[in-house]
Amino acid sequence: MSSANNIIPLSPKAAIAQAAAPDAIPAHEPIQAALRGDVAAKEQIYRNHVRYVYAVALRLLRNQSDTEDVVQETFIQAFAELHRLRDPERFRAWLTQIAVHKVHRMFRKRRMRIRLFGSSAPMDAPLCAQLVSHASGETRAEIALLEQQLNTLDDTVRMCWMLRHIEQFSISEIATAAGISPATVKRKLKLADERLSLQIGIDSGGRNDER
Repeated sequence: MSSANNIIPLSPKAAIAQAAAPDAIPAHEPIQAALRGDVAAKEQIYRNHVRYVYAVALRLLRNQSDTEDVVQETFIQAFAELHRLRDPERFRAWLTQIAVHKVHRMFRKRRMRIRLFGSSAPMDAPLCAQLVSHASGETRAEIALLEQQLNTLDDTVRMCWMLRHIEQFSISEIATAAGISPATVKRKLKLADERLSLQIGIDSGGRNDER
């Protein structure tokens, strides 16, 4: 799409090769310049955050093609709605919420593909494949076991658990991003915790009662 190319000069994979570390939040964001339509400012913002958004989406979707689509759509929407951002210092949190909402929509598309065609996109990026290269064999085995159990959960239940325990979202942030109520988030987290506790002994430690 030409409009997307004007906003996003590189594909997510190409940009990631040149991007900052995923946890590095820049001290200065050229938000005001981007609001004025400065293409260089938008490109800088994109490079600052593309690696982080890609990592979050990939952990949730576990499919590289779907993840690239979500990342592209996330930044297109973010730049189109940048004027709605009240606090520039919360840009990454706001951007992540857009990405999670896109992931939720992708789950719905997957379910539709399964109903129509009997199959969905392959999971070509399992959690254990996303671990750092020096992770021990024991750690990889534990993550593989965790993922095996997470795969038995409904997509939305799995997403809520991942956002809470892997991405460290608050209950209210999950609710906003997924478009469901905080009470529904808590119910889904409880369901996931009960399944994981029964199968592999994982305990949330009461974190699901926090906001």
